[in-house]
Amino acid sequence: MVMEELPANITNYIPESVLHNIDFLITMLQALGIIIIAFFIFNIWNLIIAWRRLKEIKSMNERLIRIENKLNKR
Repeated sequence: MVMEELPANITNYIPESVLHNIDFLITMLQALGIIIIAFFIFNIWNLIIAWRRLKEIKSMNERLIRIENKLNKR
């Protein structure tokens, strides 16, 4: 079988420069993953804040309409 012929530690047969490039690529992908996760957390936080602001603006608009109605009745 092919699996039996593979050496236990294949990294001994790969040049050091290739291993360094692969290690660098893995590090960059990890950093990119962290940035993406932070971006999603930031956007979720902004969505929550915007939702609260919109809720307050709607409440203020309803109060303003009630005040206008009271003033128009006079």
